[in-house]
Amino acid sequence: MVGLRPWWAWTTIAAEVWEHDGGQILKALLKAICALILLAATAGSGVAHAQAQPLTVEEALDKAMKGHPELLQSRLALRRADRLAQGEESALSPVVSFDGSYLYNEEPTQGLFEEGVRVTNITRGQGQLIKRFDWGLDLTLALDVTRFESEQPFVLPGGVREINRIGPNYQETLSLTLRQPLLRGFGRDVGLASIRTARGQRDLATIQLEAAASQAILEVLLGYQELAFAAEALQVRQRQLEIATEQRQATEALIEAGSLAASEIDVIDGQIVLLEESLLVAENDLLSRRVELARLMGDPAGGAPPPYKPAPTQAPAPLTLSADALIKQAMLNNTQVRVLRQQLAAQKIAAGVSADAALPQLDLTLNF
Repeated sequence: MVGLRPWWAWTTIAAEVWEHDGGQILKALLKAICALILLAATAGSGVAHAQAQPLTVEEALDKAMKGHPELLQSRLALRRADRLAQGEESALSPVVSFDGSYLYNEEPTQGLFEEGVRVTNITRGQGQLIKRFDWGLDLTLALDVTRFESEQPFVLPGGVREINRIGPNYQETLSLTLRQPLLRGFGRDVGLASIRTARGQRDLATIQLEAAASQAILEVLLGYQELAFAAEALQVRQRQLEIATEQRQATEALIEAGSLAASEIDVIDGQIVLLEESLLVAENDLLSRRVELARLMGDPAGGAPPPYKPAPTQAPAPLTLSADALIKQAMLNNTQVRVLRQQLAAQKIAAGVSADAALPQLDLTLNF
C-alpha cells in the first residue's frame, strides 16, 4: 500500500519547484497532491463500504412487507372485517341450545292421615333449535321434557305408617313455530342485508390492504433511492472537505516558504467553512432519510444500515395495449375505483334496509 508523505515534506519540493519553473509546475504539483489525496480517500471509503454490508432493495422490500406501519394497520382491519363477516354468516346456521334444571324439596307434613316429610323431585330438560332463512322465515323447534317424582308419608288407622310414592311421571312437549314476515323483513334483499354489508366491508378492507401494499412498495423504493443518493452526497462532501484541508496544509507550507502571500489562506478557510456547513447538511439529510426508511420497514429505532449504491434502474417495458384497453384495465383494477364501487354497493344495501324499515309489521305465525 502506497502511503502519503506528511505535509511538511512538500515544503522543500515546493520551494525548489518555485525557484526553477515558477507557478506552472507548482500548479501541476498541487494537482498531483489532490489526486493522491482523492485516491486515498476513495480507497478508504471502498474498504468501509465492503465492511458495511449495505441493505439491498430486496431486503428493504421484504422488511417493509412485514413491518410497514400502514400495512400492519390494514392487515388488522382486514382481520377484524373477516371476523365480523364470519359472525354475520353464522346467523344463517342452525342454533341449538340446551337447558336443564333440577328441584329437590322436603316439606314437613302434619294432618289427619299425614305425618312425616314429603319429598318432591322435579327434573326438567329443554332443547331448542332455531333456523333463520335468508328470505326472512324463522323456524323454531322446541322439546321440553319433565320428570316428576314424590314420596308422601301417611298414617293408616291403627297407627300403621306407609309411604305413598307417586311417579316417576314424564311429560314431553314438542312444538314447532314458523314466523314469516309478509311486509317488513320479507325477501332475500333484507334477509341477507347484514351479511352482504359485512362481506362488502371485508372486500373493502382487502382492496385497502392491496392499496397499502402498493403504496408501501413505492415509498420504500423511493426512500431507498433517496437514501442511496444522500449517502453518496455525504461521501462527496467528505472528500471535498478532505481535499480542501490538504490544500490548506500545502498552502501553509508555501506561505511559510515565502512562495505565497498570507492572504491566500483566508480564501481556503472560507471554502472550508462552506464545505463544513454543507457536510453537516448532508449528514442531517442522510440521518433523516435513514430514519424514514427504517420507519417504513417497521424499525422505529432507525437501525437499518444505509445503502451505498443506488438500485439499478430498468427501462419500462413498451406498451402493448391500446388506450381503450388501458382505460378498461384501470376501471377494473384501480384501487380507488374499486373502493368507490364497494362503497356504492354498501349505500344501495343501506337504502334498501331503510326502505324496508318504513313498511308496516305484518307476520304470519304458525304453531304446531
